[in-house]
Amino acid sequence: MKKIISILSLFIMLSCAGLAQAKLPTIVLPVGENYILGITHYIPESQLINYIGEPTERYHGNINVNGMYKGPDKNKGGFNSVVEDKEILFYKGLGFIAGRFTNDPTHKKLVIATVIIDRSAVTKRGLAVGDSETKLLNLYGQPTDLDVEGGTGYVGNHKIKYELIYRYSVSTGNGVMDSVSLDMYVNKGKVVAITTTL
Repeated sequence: MKKIISILSLFIMLSCAGLAQAKLPTIVLPVGENYILGITHYIPESQLINYIGEPTERYHGNINVNGMYKGPDKNKGGFNSVVEDKEILFYKGLGFIAGRFTNDPTHKKLVIATVIIDRSAVTKRGLAVGDSETKLLNLYGQPTDLDVEGGTGYVGNHKIKYELIYRYSVSTGNGVMDSVSLDMYVNKGKVVAITTTL
């Protein structure tokens, strides 16, 4: 009986969160909220390595745009179709996803996303993997979008199980694209991964 009440309470809480979210205006976080170690998207891979050194591991294989790979169907189309030679440059549990845009005549390999899977790095506001969902909400407030589908993903060879994704829009401050995404993956009330994507 307690389990049924707990599940019902969770469902009501998530439903109310969705209703509250629908009534709130879309909040876009300020420029720079997606920077990890002061690094943003579009910098050349060579500049990343000059800045923080050689990676502890390089991963080539199935990589989605945010590093969270769920299977063959989730890795096709959209943004991924215009980026080739993707890899993750790991610095322990901090990964930078780099790739070449097929329409870029210089064909430089650029950082297109960042993923954190352990306490190797924190967000600009100080959120780290292992922190509580409560801390996440205290630091960032209501998300732009809440994904309650859950699942299991892979960041390189690292398996990540999650129940929720808190997705926040971050202003880019440029005319190319209005905002980028800062996503917090949560499982059992704890942050298990953080990604920044174009």
